[in-house]
Amino acid sequence: MTVPEILLLFTQSYPYDVAAEQTFLAPEIATMARQFRRVIVVPECLTGKRYPLPAGVELEERYASFRSRRGSRLGRAMRAGSSSLFFQELWDRPWITTRPACLRRLANFVHSAELTRRWVLAYLGEGTVDSARSVFYTFWCDASTLGIGLCRREHPCLRLISRAHRYDLYEQQIVPPYIPLRPKSLFLLDALFPDSLRGADHVARLYPWFAGKTFASRQGVDDPGFITSVSSDGVFRVVSCAAIIARKRLDLTLRGVALAARSSPRTTFEWNHIGDGPLRGEIEAMAKKELPANVVMHILGYLPPEQMMEFYRDNAIDVFITTTESEGTPVSLMEAAACGMAVVATDVGGNPEVVSERNGVVLDAKPSPTAVAAALLQVLKDPIAAAAKRQESRRVWQERYDAKRNYMEFAERIKAIPAPRGVAPAKPDRSAECGLKSEG
Repeated sequence: MTVPEILLLFTQSYPYDVAAEQTFLAPEIATMARQFRRVIVVPECLTGKRYPLPAGVELEERYASFRSRRGSRLGRAMRAGSSSLFFQELWDRPWITTRPACLRRLANFVHSAELTRRWVLAYLGEGTVDSARSVFYTFWCDASTLGIGLCRREHPCLRLISRAHRYDLYEQQIVPPYIPLRPKSLFLLDALFPDSLRGADHVARLYPWFAGKTFASRQGVDDPGFITSVSSDGVFRVVSCAAIIARKRLDLTLRGVALAARSSPRTTFEWNHIGDGPLRGEIEAMAKKELPANVVMHILGYLPPEQMMEFYRDNAIDVFITTTESEGTPVSLMEAAACGMAVVATDVGGNPEVVSERNGVVLDAKPSPTAVAAALLQVLKDPIAAAAKRQESRRVWQERYDAKRNYMEFAERIKAIPAPRGVAPAKPDRSAECGLKSEG
């Protein structure tokens, strides 16, 4: 078996930060750089701040440049409508024809996959990367995954793996609940690595024929090197960390904190939220209106990872909370566990694999403000149990979310994937429309 030496990682924007992938990928890419002779990061867009890559990791920006020339909406629709994939999906799922939103999503998906296919074929045609000695890795199981898989006709030994997290994993978490061409994408994969056991079970349940190629692969965070302290001055300190968007339900957290504070009027509550987003103004207005006098709230905005860890190190925190509506497995929970915090979290996505009664309180997927308040008060009223939960949180990190161990195991699994037995190769597409030669 030819052991792959080159890893090509396709991202939405990493090492650029517009897609906020750096919290996941920064610790992973460092391990991959040590395990492969070459690591090439291929972002789909080049927007936002650029984070540094480990020494020796290459950045290929021409894919993003090629994709940026997508043409008009009508042109994209016409090209997608001429694809056999488009009509095969309509044949397999005729109900799509009655759902305009699904039709648009399918057309965009097919067009995006075709762009990826063209670019990858032209890129491999340059001869700087041997497909037989490479692994193509898409961080999201989306149209780029399908596009790369379609290159198997010309490159039958091409290895292809993908991770899966939330929108690219749980159909019911997107509106309308439809992921285009999912069976086709899975058929072309050598392995899929959902970020939780729940995610792997979800895929195996929907597509039992693919269960043997579906492997839960938890991500992780580095050891922060400290344990967060707890309050010793009678103040009950709550922290949360998330983008301020509707899905994160910060309004629910706020109402829960307000109810808990009213139930314990002699206790001062301090709530710090790390994160920013379009609903910040609404949350701040709501806080002024609904939080009682014994609650002090601060929205700290987005903090770079190193500053956030400084906050966790230098400030007392009694409980971390998330009332998110949907998730993959959030880095914020892994970080809270690594720092030894008691945690309150909703039972969605991979959350219950980080949080259980062992180290916190698990809320229903759709909890009431009263239930959120009760969970906070449970931590407040029983300091002995809370201390035990904090110790267990640290153990959960050690057992499940230690970045060094998890990413080393992931790298070893990737390298053990055999080259597939593909169809006879066709003549590679050297089309100049991909722009590789002219932009080099």
